[in-house]
Amino acid sequence: MPVVEVVGRERLAATLAAAARDLDDLAGAGRDAAARIVPRARGGAPRLTGALAGSVRADVTRVEVALSSTLTYARPVHFGSPRRNVPARPFLTDAILAREAAVVDIYGRAVDRSLSKIKGT
Repeated sequence: MPVVEVVGRERLAATLAAAARDLDDLAGAGRDAAARIVPRARGGAPRLTGALAGSVRADVTRVEVALSSTLTYARPVHFGSPRRNVPARPFLTDAILAREAAVVDIYGRAVDRSLSKIKGT
């Protein structure tokens, strides 16, 4: 029976584990993505006083970026309120869609950096 010798197994296992840890925490990429999206969302928010625009924030976790506002009227402005004859003005969604290519690039580069660290020998 032939014998197979794996060269660099320990290094491969260690670098795979390191890449897995990197990919489990993409908060850095999330912060970069938020820095691109939030200004666009603030700029696209309907303005009377500027309070809505100023309230836009991004909450970044290890794997997610969520846009929100602290103002109670942000939701009916964004999604609309047919009962009150308020049309939807999806300024948060519009900002995300406008920056989609940049965000995909940011996360893609983060993934590529992690995967480039995998070495077998």
